[in-house]
Amino acid sequence: MWRVREARLVNDQVVLAPANLLTLPPEGSGGIATASRKRPGGKESTVKSVELFAGAGGLALGTAAAGLKHKVVIEWDENCCCTLRRNHDDGVKYVRDWQIVEGDVGTYDFRQHHGEVSFVSGGPPCQPFSIGGKHRGKDDGRNMFPEAIRAVREIRPLGFMFENVRGLLRESFSKYFGYIIHQLRYPTVTPKGDEEWTHHLARLERLHTAGEQTNLNYNVVFQCVNAVDYGVPQHRWRVFIVGIRADLGIEYSFPRATHEYDALLHDMWVSGDYWDRHGIPKKHRLTVKVRFVERERKALLERNG
Repeated sequence: MWRVREARLVNDQVVLAPANLLTLPPEGSGGIATASRKRPGGKESTVKSVELFAGAGGLALGTAAAGLKHKVVIEWDENCCCTLRRNHDDGVKYVRDWQIVEGDVGTYDFRQHHGEVSFVSGGPPCQPFSIGGKHRGKDDGRNMFPEAIRAVREIRPLGFMFENVRGLLRESFSKYFGYIIHQLRYPTVTPKGDEEWTHHLARLERLHTAGEQTNLNYNVVFQCVNAVDYGVPQHRWRVFIVGIRADLGIEYSFPRATHEYDALLHDMWVSGDYWDRHGIPKKHRLTVKVRFVERERKALLERNG
């Protein structure tokens, strides 16, 4: 279940408008479910999913809390799997219900989940595109986007979500990123034999611009977001790629930011509500303001060289 909300910041609290619940069709129904958290009979609506590249389970926990029921959680790293199994055995919420598979995703047969799983999610290894890595991109053996695309092709889910570092959007990777997006749009249009990826991309681009439909199409959108804009006290940029099967007729847009820097400045220097909420006496506010302005000045100089 995807929960699409509008939110605003009031007195440091995130105030959510009534949730607009978007429920994926029940497995095997072939139709669009109604916008309700519960199915007829009062049973909790669950969407079965496969979680790839799970790591220690961070993204898997988030998607589980959003309503996904992971049929299987796949990770190859031994230490991460030890963490997952420990939390599973300790009865940690959500994790206790997961089937944890330790192994190479490249050898996993996703076809066994076709017809029983509605969603695929995961974070393919970021090292090939990370600013802190060697920037080898498609040539890095750890590039697992081809396996993520294979999972979509073999499972044929109703939707998917993948996340990666914002380095994926760098100019040097732009053409390959476009290739990833087009493959996710048309996952059954695969390379022919030893076809170069650039030639495969050209075929996908022609298909896309012609508006042609294949036997499996997805409407795909992506966005780079910063966790701090959603109330997390940390700057953490990530690119999210979301795809919805085209025949479902479901609309989707990324949630609006709930926390804004401009709103903070207004509360600090225009209304003054910020200081009142935190109990800072007026006699100390000028000192804080001077420090704040000096910090911002230095940050601006650093950004502009």
